[in-house]
Amino acid sequence: MMASASSTFLGSIRGRLIAGSSALALIPLILLTTGLSYYAVTQAKQSLVERTDAQLSAIREGKRAEISGYFNGLSGNVRLIAGLEEVKAVLKTASATQPQLETSMDVTLDTARERLK
Repeated sequence: MMASASSTFLGSIRGRLIAGSSALALIPLILLTTGLSYYAVTQAKQSLVERTDAQLSAIREGKRAEISGYFNGLSGNVRLIAGLEEVKAVLKTASATQPQLETSMDVTLDTARERLK
């Protein structure tokens, strides 16, 4: 009975020493692999966040320039239209007739009903 127990690998002292040494050698390797994996994942995540932030900043600046250009163009168009002689004449006429418009719009409900008949 003793011979069969000592013939098994872990039953012998030699087998236990080999298994223990292997386990002690694998523990640092497992810890190192885990640490390196964590570092790699952290660095990859940080790199993705930085790249995405840079892309969004570039898009934001492009949109800012696009909107600014749109409003600058719009402002130029308004200045151009406001400078036309026809527009100036219409504005002068409108400002002169405004008091007349306000009094002519003074309509009572009865007057409006009579006009609609």
